Amino acid sequence: MLPVADLGIYIHVPFCAHICPYCDFIKTTQFNKKTIGIYISQLLVQYNHMKTHYLGFQYKGDPSNSFLQVPKHKPLATLYFGGGTPALLSGNLFAELVDTIKQDFSVGEFTVEANPFTLKESKVQSFLDLGCNRMTLGAQSMCEHTLKFLGRKHTPQQITDSVALIKSLGGPMMQLQIDLIYGLKEHVRSIPAEQEFENFVQMGATGVSCYALTLESRTLFADSENANDDVAADEYLHILAAAEKHNMPQIETSNFSFFPALHNSVYWTGLPYLGIGPGAHGLTPASATMPFGRRYRVGPSQFPSLSPGNDDLMLTSNRHDSKASSVSNQTADFQAFSINWEPPRDKEDYRKEMMFTLTRLPEGIAFNWLSEHFGSDSHQKILKDAILRRAIAEDRIFLDDLGLKIQPAEKIRGDLWVAHLLKVLEGS
Repeated sequence: MLPVADLGIYIHVPFCAHICPYCDFIKTTQFNKKTIGIYISQLLVQYNHMKTHYLGFQYKGDPSNSFLQVPKHKPLATLYFGGGTPALLSGNLFAELVDTIKQDFSVGEFTVEANPFTLKESKVQSFLDLGCNRMTLGAQSMCEHTLKFLGRKHTPQQITDSVALIKSLGGPMMQLQIDLIYGLKEHVRSIPAEQEFENFVQMGATGVSCYALTLESRTLFADSENANDDVAADEYLHILAAAEKHNMPQIETSNFSFFPALHNSVYWTGLPYLGIGPGAHGLTPASATMPFGRRYRVGPSQFPSLSPGNDDLMLTSNRHDSKASSVSNQTADFQAFSINWEPPRDKEDYRKEMMFTLTRLPEGIAFNWLSEHFGSDSHQKILKDAILRRAIAEDRIFLDDLGLKIQPAEKIRGDLWVAHLLKVLEGS
């Protein structure tokens, strides 16, 4: 059974020392002390505003909770600082926000993203003092040529030093997830992907996140041929073999770890999450009027781009005198912190979304879930389809009376399998 929290809390820190040419997240190098000060103050305002959507719902701990009342039993939340480069700033800046969150929620897993290029002992310690018990390190590769190709500014030695620093300060219970990028065009990587994986494990990583390079439209790599699907497919198989060699479980298509990734599991299993900060996303809990919750995004309807991957956060007030505005309306004064609500999700949106995420997990999709959302004849529909029958016979898909799983070697093509499964189950 996959362990989960009640909800996740995500804080987006959009500041970077350098923009990578493949990254499409909201971030900027255009910031100063004043910008950071505005950002920190508005985070707290936004959290206090948005938490009312999450505090009063009936989480598993206390069924007596009523809407908009702080529950007697605090819901269990994961906390994740992503970016951008959160560890570029000092954790001390977030102390009031974290303290406020801990007044409302019981915080379990607490993750902070870091970059080897800018990581310092004081920054690591400042987040540990806040309660951080898990860090993710954007290493991407130990190959010097690959790092230069990806526009990364750090060196392999800085990766080694960062791992040692995190482990020495965090102690034996500290979790360390390291990022690895694969699927680059041919003849770039001089160290095989499986060796990269093994290097990270041997250095002390408790998990490795492996992402195939994708060419996003808002990046410097957009019109390039820097990614190669055939290379990605081949390297993915080698990564699976390396993970098996080191007995590191595959906890999701792109993630391998000795520990469950509790915050990520919130997304994978469709639980609500509270997102704050420019570029963050959120999903409200289910309610009587919105049984599948409602998604939102933080920021203006469109972030004006300064250059590919470098975003204008517009951290200035829309009012001539922002001090005159009430606290409840202050987030509306800053376009970077505005809330853009999506239409409420319906059952079709929910079930399709869950098909794509659940099939990425080792547990796959249970047939009682399929029966509930696609009908009691779901099993028969799957067995009647020639393509799926062949995939089952070839052990690319596993099927029994309990459910359906996409086998590890096929997970890199998982979205294609889900698209076909949906056609079969929906009868289209």
